[in-house]
Amino acid sequence: MRYDVATGLANGCSITMGDQLHPHGRLNPEFYKRIGKALEYAVKAEPYVFDSESVPYVALLKQSEPTCVALIDAGIHFTVVDETQDLTPYKALVVPDISQVDTKLAEKIERYVKNGGSLIAGGEPTTEMAQVLGIRRDKNTSPEPAYIRIDNRNLPSPPGTDIFTYGDIIPVKPLDRTDTLAPVVWQMNHGTVHHVSHRQSPPMAEASGYAAITERKVGNGRVIYVAAPVFDIYASMGYTAMREIVSDLLDRLIEPGERLAQVDAPVTLEVSVNRQDERLIVHLVHCPQARRGGSSFTQGDYVLREPVIDGMPTVSGAVLRMPAELAGGKHIRDIISGKAVTGVSVSDGVATIGIPDFSTGTVLVIE
Repeated sequence: MRYDVATGLANGCSITMGDQLHPHGRLNPEFYKRIGKALEYAVKAEPYVFDSESVPYVALLKQSEPTCVALIDAGIHFTVVDETQDLTPYKALVVPDISQVDTKLAEKIERYVKNGGSLIAGGEPTTEMAQVLGIRRDKNTSPEPAYIRIDNRNLPSPPGTDIFTYGDIIPVKPLDRTDTLAPVVWQMNHGTVHHVSHRQSPPMAEASGYAAITERKVGNGRVIYVAAPVFDIYASMGYTAMREIVSDLLDRLIEPGERLAQVDAPVTLEVSVNRQDERLIVHLVHCPQARRGGSSFTQGDYVLREPVIDGMPTVSGAVLRMPAELAGGKHIRDIISGKAVTGVSVSDGVATIGIPDFSTGTVLVIE
């Protein structure tokens, strides 16, 4: 309950709890002790939730649970938008499945990028989106699992080796003026009937000629295409390298001084940034779940697929980075502990904030 309360408040929700009253008409004291503990957090945070709104930063086009999981675990503040909304305020747009993008929406996305926006896209490319992304879909080759060859000069976080996708990778080739950030490498048994090992054979020595990740400049903005379903793979398997790819691609598109909120903290820390009049409100919510992923082999091996939160360990030594213009020289308070935050330094346009220790969550008010 404490986690749900903190998450709801971080997303601008009002909190209410109910109880199925026993027919004898008496309240159960133990129930209300627990409800009271959870609502103590709400009482402190609610004044900074009402009349607040999410700060535009990264936009996710349409609800996609796997994409939400990857972005949350990457510590990215984002907003879910639909095709009718204005994309202009957002630094980057994530479209996990461009197969559903029609001509009108493709034109809107292209205008957004040409005017300086950034795009990360995945899925089966339509003709219109393929032109925007600067790729060509090879219709003669079927999608299949393969390796992504990681070059740490382009993607510094994942291991600098060949990473198997487990999910089907779409065979595309870059057009002129489109760069390949990571090539596709086939398995050694690609195109044969031979079975090797449990899931995949080792990678071939040479790249396939297809691109796993591409990048292209379009007008004043940039577009990145990811041929592998990195969001789905991470959400279903807890495959860390896929989340690291997502983080690195967003870092590639957004300069350090423009990154709204980056945390050095456990992956179980969620970040939301809201604005209330002139105040900036940063919600940090800790979800120390015991197990949440599935096995990398069969669906029947899934164990405790829903988050299990059993105890609230202290988050200590976490660091938050924000643009200096938003946090540098400002008064920062930890609303939950009631203490002023003094560990703030500014360098190269970035304010670094030492977050006071907390457990379930905390709320920083910057004004």
